[in-house]
This record gives sequence, structure tokens and C-alpha cells, in this order.
Amino acid sequence: MLSLKDTCSTREAAKRLNVALSTVQAWVEIGALQAWKTPGGHRRILNSSVDKLLNEGMTLPRPGSKYAESTPEVIVVRTLIVEDEHLTRQMYAEIIKHQKLPISASFCENGYQALLRIGNEIPELIITDLSMPEMDGFEMIRALRQFKLTEAIPIIVVSGLTDSEIKVEGGLPEGVLLLHKPVYTSQLCQAIRDALSQIKTKSAQ
Repeated sequence: MLSLKDTCSTREAAKRLNVALSTVQAWVEIGALQAWKTPGGHRRILNSSVDKLLNEGMTLPRPGSKYAESTPEVIVVRTLIVEDEHLTRQMYAEIIKHQKLPISASFCENGYQALLRIGNEIPELIITDLSMPEMDGFEMIRALRQFKLTEAIPIIVVSGLTDSEIKVEGGLPEGVLLLHKPVYTSQLCQAIRDALSQIKTKSAQ
């Protein structure tokens, strides 16, 4: 049976991970941190899940440290992140900042908003959820794959749906990368870096 020494509070986890309290809450929501609520309504987080997140290779900033500014050699990739959960959008922003990913991110809450945004500016990379209101990720991705200007945009899907649930909805087009929640920072960042590498290779051809 777990004891209090096996767990920590949300604030204690934020201090250990050196991230904002909202980031820890977002990681709990997507399953990156294992937690539950006590009968009194307080959230407790497993120390082992905090340890695992630290051991996954997160680059955590020191308090007061400044991030290196982009140099002319760094290609900043326009990235659209489509996610209806506010805390998860915050989590993405924190990861991009802390991991110094060379992307310029904009955010939309559903597929409909994303298509409107894409109509004004075409992103070079899309990261999206599948289950969203108004227009879900399935419908948005299918729409993008129908048009010449957007058919080749690399897409990373981060979803809590199972493979069978995705299959029932018609599946995902070939070439779309699927990451199942819970997804750890290192896994997500590696997928983004792989996509950036492919984009860089194509732009050099």
C-alpha cells in the first residue's frame, strides 16, 4: 500500500520538475504524471512518476536562466497546435520553451478554427488532438489531405483514443504519426525533432 512518502503534492512536483503549477496540472491531465485525489479533494502525485519524467531526459531550466536566442542558422518552423484543452495547450507552450524547440507555435481549439487559420497562413507542421468539439481532428486531417497546398504538411496526432477507436472513425491517413496518451516529454520532443529534420531536408532539396 502506498504511503504519503511515496507521493507529493502538485506544488512539490512543480518545484522538483522546475515548471509552473499549471504545467504539472496539464501533465496530470494527459497522464504523463500519475495522480489521484484524496477524500479531502487534494491531488497527490506518485514520486515514481515524477522520477520517471525527470529520467526521460527533460531539459529543465534553472530559475532565472535565460534561453539562448535563435541565431540566423536556426530555421524556425511555423507550427499549428490544435487542442481544445486549455491546460494541455499551456503544457505544449511550456515544452516548446523549456526544450528550446525551433518552432513558432500558434494554437487553435478545434479543427474548424484550424482550417480558418490555415486559410490565412499555411503551417509547416501540425500537432493535433482527435477528440474536439465543432470539428474533430479526423475531419480536419481529411480536409487538409484533399488540397494540394496542405496535403504534404507533416502531422503529429496526440490522442487518448485507442487504435480500435481510431479505426472505427475511419483511421488516419498514411504518413500521419500517432502518439498515444500518456505521452512523455522526451517522446513528444523526439517526434517533433524528427518532423523538423524531414522539413529541413525537403526545404534543402
